[in-house]
Amino acid sequence: MSGLNKIPIMKAQPQSIDAEESVLGIVLTKPETITQVKEYIPKVDIFYYDTSRIIWSKMLELNENHQEIDPISIMAKLSDSEKKKVTAFYVSGLFTNVVTTANLVNHAKIVLEKFLQRELINTTYKIQESAYNNTEKFDELIESMKKLGSRDMIMKLY
Repeated sequence: MSGLNKIPIMKAQPQSIDAEESVLGIVLTKPETITQVKEYIPKVDIFYYDTSRIIWSKMLELNENHQEIDPISIMAKLSDSEKKKVTAFYVSGLFTNVVTTANLVNHAKIVLEKFLQRELINTTYKIQESAYNNTEKFDELIESMKKLGSRDMIMKLY
């Protein structure tokens, strides 16, 4: 049979903990670099890991309020439920992953690229599901497919 009964293989979503921790560690080391990072990671959900999302949201909040970005300030902003996921030991450990700040943009691009890959996977899955279930008119399905290629952030990668 030519693929009629193929079962999709579920794999882990694209992500890079090393790139995420590097970006966060560099911003902790040199807080003024947050502006560069925000060009590639403007939204919290671009990060894959909850710990990265929480820390990034606190960094953005501190930056918006013109406050210093440091481990103590980040920890002070955490709610009780967030403190269960993000420890002071983890935040201060982000410094140790920073070998150089020169790779900041490259690492931010990796985080964005992994996000876009996840978005592409999720969107194509929805389109496949719609095609299999015949839930959209054919023209609407084609329009959904066209929208895949119109992301502004894709242009920042290349």
